[in-house]
Amino acid sequence: MIHQHYRTPAMSGAIRSWYIAKAMAARGHHVVVLTGGTSLQGPPDPGIEVHCLDVPYGNHFSFWRRIQSFTGFLWKALRTAAKHRDAQLAYVISTPLTTGLVGMYLKRRFGIPFYFEVGDLWPEAPIQLGFIRNKWIKHLLYTLERTVYRNAAIVVALSPAIAQYVAQHANRKNIITIPNMSDCAFYMPGPRDAALEAHYGLKDRLVVSYIGALGYANGLEYLLQCAQLAQAQNLEIEFLICGEGAMERELRDSAKKQGLVNIHFTGFLNRDEVAGIMRITDIHFICYRPHPVLETGSPNKLFDGLAAGKVIGLNFGGWIKDLVTQHACGFAANPADPNSFIAAIQPFLDPTLRQQAGKNARALAEKEFDREILMARLLDAIETTHP
Repeated sequence: MIHQHYRTPAMSGAIRSWYIAKAMAARGHHVVVLTGGTSLQGPPDPGIEVHCLDVPYGNHFSFWRRIQSFTGFLWKALRTAAKHRDAQLAYVISTPLTTGLVGMYLKRRFGIPFYFEVGDLWPEAPIQLGFIRNKWIKHLLYTLERTVYRNAAIVVALSPAIAQYVAQHANRKNIITIPNMSDCAFYMPGPRDAALEAHYGLKDRLVVSYIGALGYANGLEYLLQCAQLAQAQNLEIEFLICGEGAMERELRDSAKKQGLVNIHFTGFLNRDEVAGIMRITDIHFICYRPHPVLETGSPNKLFDGLAAGKVIGLNFGGWIKDLVTQHACGFAANPADPNSFIAAIQPFLDPTLRQQAGKNARALAEKEFDREILMARLLDAIETTHP
């Protein structure tokens, strides 16, 4: 497994690749993970051998510093991967897109087939967000993207929208869609945590929580605008922003300058602490800037919110908006109009409606996105094509 951002439950960030490695090991496969960083937190997992390649990376990194990190990981991963030439299969995870070069190297040098997992569309995302403007760099990156897709034995897409994009842009048919997953055994609906509620001063308040990266793409100034409107209208709504990232300081300063007393920043939270926040959350909000490419993803916190039985709030369209609307488990606000958020949230002041939407969310998690179901589907596909 080649994944620069491999994480365990004791660490910050998404742990999808840990779930996959655990599922592979549980079926008797020996898993070798190449990842960045210097060490992993938490106890070692049986059947999983992890190599940390000492390449720093953080959500607070600038775009170009991230590029340097991606490049550094690429070279170290190439050298280390060559030591495992007896592998039967490589499972390569983006981002960054450059991890695909490791997969192609293993395929061409040692005949090792590779699966390529696509959770975010690169280079489409940084191009739409304005980070990459040079036409020659764009051409180079699009060419690399198509080459990686076409060399992979299977492309694993994290959403139907990503699967459609890969099929159209790389003329690929060997694509399986395995979205991010709900850990229905860990995140459970339940009563509010009175002690945590008192800690944040949230008693008798509707709590809107954002849990995740505080980056540019997330556009969390929108949530501050929503908080400002709620405060001006004396609505009994409180906002929690949980996480860290490049925009954290700017967001904190902006909230302070606006005199927002209904918004709270928690900083970094580990998995157990996130579960605690879920127990005092009414509306689980997911936020992005209004760029079409950001509507194609599969944000892991959505699936945590579904498992926890929370009302899901969004400010973007695409397949997730359709999912939430069709299953009546939340609402989608207009990203250009914070007033639409206030209007959309008003019906959910009714606890009966919140309860029903939460039940719908949990049912959706159990039926379509349960971790056990999706991991079995992925491993069955792997073992069928590469027994």
